[in-house]
Amino acid sequence: MVPTSIKVVSILGIILSGLTLLAMPCGMYFTFHPLQPNPAMDDMLREPSYVGFFIGSTVVRIILSVMLLVGSISSLKLKPVGRTLMISYSWALIGYGILSSILSYTIVFPRMIAALQNDPHMVPAAITGAKIGGIVGGLIGIAFYGAIAGVILFFFNRPVAKDAFKGIFPATPTNFPVDVNPPDSPVY
Repeated sequence: MVPTSIKVVSILGIILSGLTLLAMPCGMYFTFHPLQPNPAMDDMLREPSYVGFFIGSTVVRIILSVMLLVGSISSLKLKPVGRTLMISYSWALIGYGILSSILSYTIVFPRMIAALQNDPHMVPAAITGAKIGGIVGGLIGIAFYGAIAGVILFFFNRPVAKDAFKGIFPATPTNFPVDVNPPDSPVY
């Protein structure tokens, strides 16, 4: 029987990976084919480092999502590969989050601000708002993905989870009344 914590985390993993796999192609399409003209985004798309970062980041997130989906489904079946994939996914997500944040703040973010400053329709308050929004959004993203990785690492490394993936389950309780200290036994 699958431990409840593993079942809940695995179901949430299926939902998260499914939403990500559905959203990634849409996000990529609308980045390169916007519904409205966006001069700042057009400037960004002319920047090879941004395009490379965006495509590379999207591919990594798709790979991580497939890893989460397969790991979640395998975990519901208590296949050992499921636990391995979930733990590997968590560490990869942490590494991706750190690397992505560094690249975002050193490469993407400065170019985005420069593109906004080159747009004659942008007011200084909007540029300041974009700076603050980028920092706050990045911190929220780091916290969100860190929490996901932390929850998976916590629940999949508990002894009950390790035992379940090895096929070792706790003994089922009996309904027999058991007197712990029968009258003629010495009390310790």
